[in-house]
Amino acid sequence: MPKSLVNRIRLIYLPIDLVFGIVIPLAVVNGIEPADWTWALLVFYLLGIGRTLGNMIMIGRIFGPPAHWASVAAARPDGRELRDADEALRNSPRRFTLVVMSLWAIQLIAGMLVLLFVDRYHAGIAVRSLVTVAFMIIAIVLGSIPFTTPLMSLLTHTTARRLCAIAHGAGLPLQRERASLKAKLIVLIASTGLAGPLWMASTGYSADSARVIADARALRIADAADLARQAADVDPANTEVLTRLASQASVRGAVAGFARPGGDFVAPHYEPAPPIEHWLHIPLAAPGGDSASNPRDAQVAARAPTGKGLYAVVVAPISDWATSSMATMLVFFFIVIILWAPACAYFLARDVVEPLDDITKTIIQVTEIGKLDEVAAITVTQNDEIGILAARFNDLIDTLRDLSGAAGALAKGDLEIKLEGEGDVATAFRVMINSLGRIVRQIHETSVLLAAAATEIYAASQEQEAAAASQSTAMVEIRQTMESLFEAAAHVSESVRGVLSNAERTLETTDRMVIRIGDLTTHAGRIGEILETIRDISDRSDLLALNGALEASRAGEAGRGFGLVAGEMRRLAERVLSSVHDVRSLVGDIRASGSSTMMATEDSKKLAASTTDAARQITLVTQQQRSGTEQVLQSVREIAETLTQSVAAMAQTRASAEQLKSQADKLASLVQAFRIETPPT
Repeated sequence: MPKSLVNRIRLIYLPIDLVFGIVIPLAVVNGIEPADWTWALLVFYLLGIGRTLGNMIMIGRIFGPPAHWASVAAARPDGRELRDADEALRNSPRRFTLVVMSLWAIQLIAGMLVLLFVDRYHAGIAVRSLVTVAFMIIAIVLGSIPFTTPLMSLLTHTTARRLCAIAHGAGLPLQRERASLKAKLIVLIASTGLAGPLWMASTGYSADSARVIADARALRIADAADLARQAADVDPANTEVLTRLASQASVRGAVAGFARPGGDFVAPHYEPAPPIEHWLHIPLAAPGGDSASNPRDAQVAARAPTGKGLYAVVVAPISDWATSSMATMLVFFFIVIILWAPACAYFLARDVVEPLDDITKTIIQVTEIGKLDEVAAITVTQNDEIGILAARFNDLIDTLRDLSGAAGALAKGDLEIKLEGEGDVATAFRVMINSLGRIVRQIHETSVLLAAAATEIYAASQEQEAAAASQSTAMVEIRQTMESLFEAAAHVSESVRGVLSNAERTLETTDRMVIRIGDLTTHAGRIGEILETIRDISDRSDLLALNGALEASRAGEAGRGFGLVAGEMRRLAERVLSSVHDVRSLVGDIRASGSSTMMATEDSKKLAASTTDAARQITLVTQQQRSGTEQVLQSVREIAETLTQSVAAMAQTRASAEQLKSQADKLASLVQAFRIETPPT
């Protein structure tokens, strides 16, 4: 079997189409003279080949796109393509049925038109055959509905299921308009009920036509034989007598006359239609006479030998349409069929659909309302497929009631319920009850253990919370102490920093004092040098004053004044000498004091330097102490904060443990609401 949907449909439909293409033209030409069947069948079969090709082409055009979309959607599902493919696939049987009906109508109508107007005498097709063909066309059109539509639906069912599976797997809803099964059944059943009787009417009409022609031919053979007996003793050259006899026999629209075996009429003059003329050239089929028909011109002809080398010929018209009895029968037949077939289709459709409607209403009541106790059992009045479906559906409702009752008991905590019945659902429900019982027992045991554990956790958390609270208090005191130490270290550091600054300033001042004392000693040395100079000057002045006094004494009175001056100079020199001596003593004292001061200053400088070094070391130590104290303080703060958080966490743990115990107690009370079957020991 081909994988392609189009090729699969062609493979299955082609033999069916060929069978109907052979049989239906045979039924159409059934009312034609057997000698003309070849031409008529050739026309219909040639048109049938075109119809079959058209069907094969339309199968590809109608079923090809949805089949392609279905194959593409399997790889990459697309909502729009899936919906288009589904809609095209659902409409394809109806569309192809319209194609089949149209092509059959075109074939039959075109074939009849060719036989009637292209070569009017090549095949003996009467105008009344159009009625037969019309009945056949209507019958074929109606018969194509219940045949082609279900066949195409079956052939496309697999592809439609694949599309639904793809859409369901991709989560894409297929939007479909609501269709009526009742209307579908009415159309299918009514078309089936009308197609058969219409086909029978067409064959009956054709049979009536053949009977009318046969009766007319038999009647005209008798007329021709009677006319031949009357002309048996008449001279063939006596056309006047022959014409009179022919005139007497020409009644009810018939034309009577005498013709030679070659087909020429002797009396009266008459030009027969080509089929009759051709027939007159043919030898007699029987010694007593024969007959022929010209359906195209609605004529029958009969001939009988006169014994004088002539044929007595009678050509009479026949009705183009059905006889009154046939017409009356067809009218009543169609009235009955038109009323009977739709009525039967309607009642049968209701008989099929109403039980399905009851099942559908029950399903809606179950799915939308959900009250199984109010769902009444479906009345089963038959034992066919629908009756079996209704009975099984009642069993399903009973099973659902049992499941609903069991579910209600489970909702109330009854795990001792027993559910009877077989099947996956009942078995799964029993397994669920057993599993739920085990779970509830485990939950009960777990709740007891959980309550005990929660109690222990609660007690331990209280103890830990108290310990953490005391530790937190101690850490707060330690933090305060460390903060005081940090502040004291800061003050010490500041004080040491001040001492260092003062020591450094003292060292600088001592350095400056040493420099000044050195300068003072230098100045005292210079003063000593100056004093030596002054002493020398004083000694010389004294010597000069002495010399001057001596000279003044030698000068006498004249030198008296000079002697006074010399005496004053001597006394001044003595005083200067005495002052120089005092100053020299003072300078010595200054030098001695400068030396002692220099020594003391050097000691002070060394002490200031050592004080500065000690202050620097103290500053460094105090800074390190301050930094360490700060780090310790930060650590103490962090520890205190951690302890505070621990206290809060312990409080939360205690609260959680208390809630856990409460929940465990609630869980235990809930579990106690279940009635559990005691497991066998």
